[in-house]
Amino acid sequence: WGNNASLVYESVGVGENVNNIKFAYHSFTDILNLEYCFWDIGGKNNFGCVNLKRKKYCILNKEYTKEEYEKLREIIVEDMEKNPYIDSKGRVYKYGEFFPLEMSLFPYNRSNAMRFFPKTKEQVLSLGCDWDDYENPTTSFTLKSNELPDTIKETTDSILDEIIECENCARSFRIVKGELGLLRKMDLPIPHECPKCRENRRFARMTIPRLYHRDCNKCNKPIYTPYSPNDPKIVYCVECYQGEFN
Repeated sequence: WGNNASLVYESVGVGENVNNIKFAYHSFTDILNLEYCFWDIGGKNNFGCVNLKRKKYCILNKEYTKEEYEKLREIIVEDMEKNPYIDSKGRVYKYGEFFPLEMSLFPYNRSNAMRFFPKTKEQVLSLGCDWDDYENPTTSFTLKSNELPDTIKETTDSILDEIIECENCARSFRIVKGELGLLRKMDLPIPHECPKCRENRRFARMTIPRLYHRDCNKCNKPIYTPYSPNDPKIVYCVECYQGEFN
């Protein structure tokens, strides 16, 4: 997310006082000089580590002295250049490349990548990513969504025993005790949609992370904006936007 972050390259989910982070995933809070690390919290000078907290000079989760670390890291980087990983599509991954797509833990169509960068099954497979054809089965339900109480005050604990039919996709879903407690605390009615449909509705309101060529609505200067030309929103260049506050 970038709070007080600098020199971050090909990394995901890093932030809060970070510097010189390369090819890292979900590593954050006061981290320095990390390469190829997953879930490295508060680490410094680590290479190829997973799930470490406040460790330094580690390679593959083993801690070394500063001198040992620097020497071994140099050997590993040299070997990555000479003997790079080659994926099933023949793509070469030397030192300096993020993890190969085929190492992803999730099928493309089950990840948020599908929301932001939709692709067909053929396109996904051509990239070397996985595709999941499994469809969640619909099960029998005990309560239709239009039979739900209008308010949470009318809802009894018996709702925890019901299997509810989603009003959009006809999937079945249940309400769990913790969710019911939260709905009561916030005075919200029982949802009529399954969790997946609710998630889809939230994502539909998000701005897709793409940039479009448009002209500033005030001075006609060409600009890049996340709002597509078909979006009726008014867009300004930096100068015109800042001028609104002077």
